[in-house]
Amino acid sequence: MKNFKYLLLSILLVSGVGCADLETENLNSPATEAVLGNPQDWEGVVASQFYQIWHGTQYYNSGISMAMGTAGDAITSSWGNFGMQDISSEPRRAINNTQTYRYKVYLEYPYYRFFSVAGGVNDVMRLINENQGVKITDANGADITQKLIAASKFMQAYAYGYMALTYDKAQFVDENTDFSDPTALPFDDYKGLMEKVIAKLDEAISVAGAAPDFTLGYWNGLNLTKSEFIRLMRTFQARFLVYN
Repeated sequence: MKNFKYLLLSILLVSGVGCADLETENLNSPATEAVLGNPQDWEGVVASQFYQIWHGTQYYNSGISMAMGTAGDAITSSWGNFGMQDISSEPRRAINNTQTYRYKVYLEYPYYRFFSVAGGVNDVMRLINENQGVKITDANGADITQKLIAASKFMQAYAYGYMALTYDKAQFVDENTDFSDPTALPFDDYKGLMEKVIAKLDEAISVAGAAPDFTLGYWNGLNLTKSEFIRLMRTFQARFLVYN
């Protein structure tokens, strides 16, 4: 009899749960507006992307520098780590793009990092566009809105520029991209992608040139004046065009 009571209680509990509303808010995946609701937080988002670019290009086990360095005979290494031996062996080997490749990190991580950078600044740019007239200020109260737009466009170009130098094709996504059908987003080959990168750099240079004087301290701890930042962007334009 006791076992029957426990069984009946279990059935009632399960029935009660089955009738409950299981729609719950996923607090681990908040909307962009909830995370970036304060415009004064947007500068930190953009500034942090400079580190992500460094991580995707230079960091030893998730960047492309070690593998590319040996492939281009700029450095030498007899070790297999980070794909250095595979990608630099002569005669050249085909890229191993299988899921079981032990050094696939050097192929995958830069791709993820570059898209992560674009995603971060795209969110900020979209919010700026949606909140026309918004004023972003620094700790001293100075208006840095145009500076932030210029830096964001530069990071978009920087991320996709390295994408075009590293991969044969990629999807170019910015704050104006229509995501109503993500599966329909086109892939650009590396030359077409680079054309969009150069145009994005032109936009960044134009915005920076029209902005009030500023100092940009996001770049590896350097404090660049407005003119130095514009020179840096023009240098990347030339570098991307030559390397591509």
